[in-house]
Amino acid sequence: MPHIQQLDSHVADLIAAGEVVERPASVVKELMENAIDAGADKLTVEIQHGGMTLIRVTDNGCGINADEAPTAFLRHATSKLRTEYDLEAIGTLGFRGEALAALTIERPLFFRLLGASRVVLYPVGQPAKRAVSLYLHKEDAQELADRLMPVRDPVCHRPAGGERAALVVLGANGLSTLALTYLAIRQSRPFPLTAEAVALSRLNVLVRFAAHWLPAGAAWMLVLTGSLFGISLARSFVQTVHYTVWHTADQLGSRGGWLSLFEFRVRSSEISYADVRVSPIARLMKRWPVFVVAGSCRPELPLFVYRSGQEELFRELLPEFRMPPDTRHDLTHRSAVFFVPAGIPFGLCLLLVLVSCSVLPALTGTLLIPTAVFAVFLAGGLMGWLNEGIWLREGRFTLRRQKGVYLHCICVFHPDVCLRTFQSPWAARYQRMTLTLALPGQVRLKVRSIPVRDAAPCLNALEQKT
Repeated sequence: MPHIQQLDSHVADLIAAGEVVERPASVVKELMENAIDAGADKLTVEIQHGGMTLIRVTDNGCGINADEAPTAFLRHATSKLRTEYDLEAIGTLGFRGEALAALTIERPLFFRLLGASRVVLYPVGQPAKRAVSLYLHKEDAQELADRLMPVRDPVCHRPAGGERAALVVLGANGLSTLALTYLAIRQSRPFPLTAEAVALSRLNVLVRFAAHWLPAGAAWMLVLTGSLFGISLARSFVQTVHYTVWHTADQLGSRGGWLSLFEFRVRSSEISYADVRVSPIARLMKRWPVFVVAGSCRPELPLFVYRSGQEELFRELLPEFRMPPDTRHDLTHRSAVFFVPAGIPFGLCLLLVLVSCSVLPALTGTLLIPTAVFAVFLAGGLMGWLNEGIWLREGRFTLRRQKGVYLHCICVFHPDVCLRTFQSPWAARYQRMTLTLALPGQVRLKVRSIPVRDAAPCLNALEQKT
């Protein structure tokens, strides 16, 4: 029998040990597992009144040494591991993954050539910096994942046709690389010397610098943006090859890839929230990507994509999801904070466009590019001003929040929620506040400038839970 020792603080922080007792059967399960871990091959279980008055498990396993008994009662004392690397060779029933919210298995092309895999473990309630990354042989990584979060009797769904195409495009989030590159090359053509000379003689130092460098800079910035999107689009396409989403009684997951393989498993009881992400492209395609967040695990690719009017898969995978109601909060005296991030650069770009129309018309086309980009983000701010809010539906927090051009329709699943309120003097005058939902794993969801009377049901519901 290994000796009992107290773990150091670093290893202890990586493990959320403990057993959830839902009914007497949970107690019997824990005691039997401890007996098996102690090497017992004979067990006797005695139960009276369904376990309410007596539960006794007798076994022939080896006990602990008398001089180790005081150590066994210390915090974070165990005989089953010593360092974080012992997690790679877990062989007892006492550590199987109940403390994990999710895990991922990644096998990039270089790893596949070496026969290796990267396993990332996301402990319950821990931030991303507390995630444990393990680099193992392929077989060892799969065995570890199956031991920590075994997949039993999965029901699988494989997207095809338009659903798969939507998964690729909505996972990449952008437009066409070739179009952007072509536009950048056209905008980077040299200016006529006469126009440039006139402009340089009339503009100040700052504007002269912009007139000289902005055309080429904007052009190659577009080339870089287009190239990055091209890489993202190719990566999304590769990930959706052999893509499969599945669910069991207690888990959700997905796997796929071609050159680079990946697998994602999340414990259903530890899902923080599900997010239906609405973008202009999603509206055009009428297909809505659904992202699932569990603690600090936030996959880049949607778990699945569903089509308007065809929510069967949605209801099968996330039956408890509730969409925010199709209503709006009172917009009277709502803060203009939604327009600030995009409004300021949009105003500056628009001013430069007006100046260039008179002093340097050749520059106007280039300046219209960032102006149009910020105009799109300003339209996103308008959507947030109109639609952002929080509601309580069937005991669950549902909210809409705008981030860039994306409108996030979120339903909170995790029961451990903390609400933080903030009021500026202006907001207090007009009875408005900003609500921030804090979830395990340092997840924060902010809803800005909502009426106090509309936030009251959420605050009252949280007080009743406590």
